[in-house]
Formats: sequence, structure tokens, C-alpha cells
Amino acid sequence: MRLQDLDRLVNADRVRNYSLLLVVGYAIAVVAWLVYMAGNDWLDPFGSPLGYDFITFYAASDLARMGDPAGAFDYYKIYAREVAAVPANTSIFLWHYPPPFNLVIAPLAFVPYPVALAGWLASTLGLYLLMVRRISDHRYALLIALAFPATFINLMHGQNGFLNAALLGGGLLLLDKRPWLAGVLIGLMVYKPHFGVLLPLLLAVQGRWKTFASASATALAVCAIAYVAYGPEPWLAFFANFDRVSVILERGHLPWSKIPSVFVMFASLGVPMKAAYAAHAAVAVGLAVATLIAWRGPGPQSLKVALAIPAILAVSPYCFDYDLVLLALPIGLLADYGRTSPLAPGARIAMAAAFLGPVIFPTVAYQTHVQLLPVTNLLLYVVVWRTLALAQRADVAVAPAVVSPNLAG
Repeated sequence: MRLQDLDRLVNADRVRNYSLLLVVGYAIAVVAWLVYMAGNDWLDPFGSPLGYDFITFYAASDLARMGDPAGAFDYYKIYAREVAAVPANTSIFLWHYPPPFNLVIAPLAFVPYPVALAGWLASTLGLYLLMVRRISDHRYALLIALAFPATFINLMHGQNGFLNAALLGGGLLLLDKRPWLAGVLIGLMVYKPHFGVLLPLLLAVQGRWKTFASASATALAVCAIAYVAYGPEPWLAFFANFDRVSVILERGHLPWSKIPSVFVMFASLGVPMKAAYAAHAAVAVGLAVATLIAWRGPGPQSLKVALAIPAILAVSPYCFDYDLVLLALPIGLLADYGRTSPLAPGARIAMAAAFLGPVIFPTVAYQTHVQLLPVTNLLLYVVVWRTLALAQRADVAVAPAVVSPNLAG
């Protein structure tokens, strides 16, 4: 079967209908989950607390409120505040964020835990949907964004994927019209430093110095405010925590089935750590160089933004399935571009794989130790690259037709 034939399987009617089914399924699952947890001391069937990862945000906020923000990096202290939030909880959820994120979560501990969780999810989901609406005005855009399995995963984890997508996506989408504001949004991503490695280079190759300056100033200002607010101790604890993160990542204490990195893909297959890191580095550098070349060349900026997100995700060996909310950006931009312009063969099937991957492939990885999420990320990158190449060739083909009537005159 040809790629074009597979693409035909992904049509507007199927996307709409399946998206609606997914959203309805999510709603039923959330209600059933809450009913179960309400009768089980706010623990799910696996013993995890309401909000799952969000409990670390609340506990860290509580420690900062008590005047001990560095205590979030202490196993015993953060566990004590997690138990205070959900008394039946027996699992420890660790804290790995830099002090700027304490500024984001600061208000949480001033309200009861369920209220904080609901407010966090409602506000960040709203920002995410605003970003999606900026990508496309299609009548089903918001439905598809809500149906995206990564959206549901982030919702259930109480994580920051919505906020990441809103800030990073919003910044990249505003590069042309609001360069200073774009820089502010990108600079606010300083709480996720491993996602910011490629961004300064992308801005530099396009000569977007206003955004570069704004992003740099914002990041420095946020770090300075965090230093003044919390002192040096959280910074020292954050940098000292690097070795701990490496150990728990390499030893599988973090669930490898939920980590969509090339490093984990190879490590899960039993490849030695140094070789897995080398493979990851090779892919990361290759995608980074290819993306910089694409950003410097001609073609629609929307496709260049779509190209950047899979590359940003591929750079870090440390990311999770809830971070894949970011893929709403390339999927949405590519789909919206395809409404009026040709896509590369296989683009629709690659978008479908990236869309469904977060709900399918972690289970596959858990059962088989074969992690396919990095593969779907790379496939999405390839089809965006090929679509960008098609757009560039179309521009070259159109140029003589624009010039020739003047010559004839």
C-alpha cells in the first residue's frame, strides 16, 4: 500500500468522529475516576493520589510558604507535605524544578488541595486552548485539541504540559507580529531549561534579535526575582540534584515506558548507557543542525515552527508523555497548512501516529520494552521537513510566472 493510500484513511470525517468519541470517553473516565477516588481516600486503583504529579507542585508550594523552598529537594520534607495534602498517600513524588517554577506555583498552597488542582488545570488548559485557536480557526480545532491523548494524560497527571505548550507555542507563533511579546513568552520557559537549548540558536539564525533580547532579559529577570524571593539555597539544591536525576533516569526509577527519548528507546533494549547516550546525542545534533538549516532557508514560517517542536523534544533525554502536549503545535500547524496547500506523502498517517502515540506506545513499551514514541516524533519531523521542501520548490516554480509578464511587456 502506498503512503498516499494510507493518507486517505485519515480524512476529515474520521478525525471529527473519532475526536468526539475520545472526548466523550475522557469525560466518562474522569467522572468514574473521581467517583472511585472519592470513596477511596482520594487514591486511584494503583494507590496514586488525586492529581498524581501535581502533588509535588502543591507540596513544593507549601514548603515555600513555610519558608523552606529548598526543602522540596529533600525526600523526607516533600513527602511529609504530600501526605499533608492527601493523607492516605504512601507514594513519594520527587521535585526537580529550578526556583523560577516556584514563582509559578507559589499561590497553590494557600487554598485546599482539590481547589488548587482544579484551578491549575482549568487555567492552564484555557491557555493551551487559546494557543490552539491561534494555530487554526477551523471549527473542529478545539475538539481535536481536547481529543489529543497527550491532553488527557497531562490532565490526569496535573502536570504543566498545557502551560509549556501555551508559552512555547505562543512565543513561536508570535515571532512575526509581536517579536517582543514572543520573547517574553519564550523567556518564561526558563523553568524548563532542557527545552530551551535549541531556541536561542533558532532565533539567531533568523536574525530575530528583538525576540532574542526580550527572551534573554525575561529569563534573567525571572531568575533574579526567584533569587530575591527564595535566596540561594533552592538554586544550590537544584544544581546538586542533577546527579540524582541522572541516577534515577539511568536505573529506571523513572518509568521508561513514559519517556519518549531516543536515549530511553535504546536503553530499554539493553544497549549500554554510554552507547544509548551517544545514539541520543547523534539524533539530537542531527535534528538540531537540520532545523537550523531549515530556519535559515526559505519557506512558510508556520512549517518552520512545526519543525522546531519535534527537534526540541528530541534534544533532551529527560521528558515525559505529558510533555507531548507540545506536539499539538506541529500537528495543528501541518493540518492547517494542508487545508490550502499540498502535504508530503505520508503526512496524515504520521500526524495520526503522533496524535495517538501517547496513549498507545507507553503500554507497548511497558509490555515489550520497545519504546516507539521517539519514532513517531521523528516521523512527524520528517514529514514536516518534506512538506517544507515541497513549499520551497513551489515558490521557485511560481517565481518565473510572476516575472515573465513584465518581460513580455
